[in-house]
Amino acid sequence: MSDNVSQKKKTGSSGIGIVIALVLIIASFIAGKHFGGSAGGPGGFPGMGMGMGGGAPAVSVQKVQKSFIDIPSEYVGFIEAQESVELVPQVSGYLESVNFTEGSYIKKGQTLFKIERRQYQAELEMRKAKLGQAQANLAQAEKLYRRLKAADPKSISQLDLDNAESSVASGKAAIAECKADIVLAEVDLERTTIKAPINGYIGKAFVTEGNYVSNSTGTLARLVKSDPVRVVFSLSDSDYLKNKSKFSDGQLNFAIRLPDGSEVSQGSRFDFEDNQIDQGTATIALRASFDNNDRKLIPGAYVTVVLTDKDRPEGVVIPHSAVMNTADGTIVYVVDADNNAQVRPVVTGDETQNGIIVESGLMPDDVIIIQGLQKVKPGTAVVPQM
Repeated sequence: MSDNVSQKKKTGSSGIGIVIALVLIIASFIAGKHFGGSAGGPGGFPGMGMGMGGGAPAVSVQKVQKSFIDIPSEYVGFIEAQESVELVPQVSGYLESVNFTEGSYIKKGQTLFKIERRQYQAELEMRKAKLGQAQANLAQAEKLYRRLKAADPKSISQLDLDNAESSVASGKAAIAECKADIVLAEVDLERTTIKAPINGYIGKAFVTEGNYVSNSTGTLARLVKSDPVRVVFSLSDSDYLKNKSKFSDGQLNFAIRLPDGSEVSQGSRFDFEDNQIDQGTATIALRASFDNNDRKLIPGAYVTVVLTDKDRPEGVVIPHSAVMNTADGTIVYVVDADNNAQVRPVVTGDETQNGIIVESGLMPDDVIIIQGLQKVKPGTAVVPQM
């Protein structure tokens, strides 16, 4: 019986110890929440207290640094092919064959269409025959002229001599005409085969094999050289005068922004400026060329031309999300050495692709809040996260 009493005492003591331990753990947890201990910081458990309950909010911050500033000027432009050829038949006849795959790359001199050529071959042979006849006639006229020239002047009249001389001249003219006709026939025969005059990509065939074609048929296909391409855009007269020397001295970087938001600048170079200002729009047309070996730049497409100065100034640029406009002016929140958020008035300038320029109010190495401003008040403690 004494053993049972002893056992009950031991069990009771153990239960009291467990209760006391649980009370201490709960008290420690409550104390950690009350004092807002950060992860690994004094008075808290790792990972607890950051942004929980009444603790200091976590915010994203960025250290202010000077950098080169790009202030782009943007203009609407459109892409055009460097060379574009519309293939039009110059002789009439039935289209015998179409010798290309639509959309394929074509080399200069490659045969694209063939028009029936038999009638043009026959025309050439006929004109060659006429040349032979004209040569025979000339030979006969020259023989007669030489005979009359050698005869006794008393036995022939001057009129006969003049007529013989005229026949020789006419014979020579007929030969020259026949030779010219042969050249024209050869040209027509050559034109029954339509070849590519440039390298480039060919579009669809507008006329198929078996159709009768002529000059009035119009375009058979269009061949475009699209590497490089040209981008044409216009500047106002004031913008042009402001940047004229930069164009001629190569002090501007050219890029284009496509409809999907991507930018292209490879192989960009200033190409051309018009010689007069359009009086209707007070603008002048300019052109830049861009490499296009991946065929990403499609002729006919509209793009945004982005011009930036190669001689870029240095300054402070911060994200738009860090800037707040208030009744008292523009401000940002700066995190001080004690991790407290402090209001800092700033003067902002132009916007860039990377943010907004701060002309005054910030110094390099200042730490500004860029995300989480809705949780911040002046002088409150924050948990900065880079």
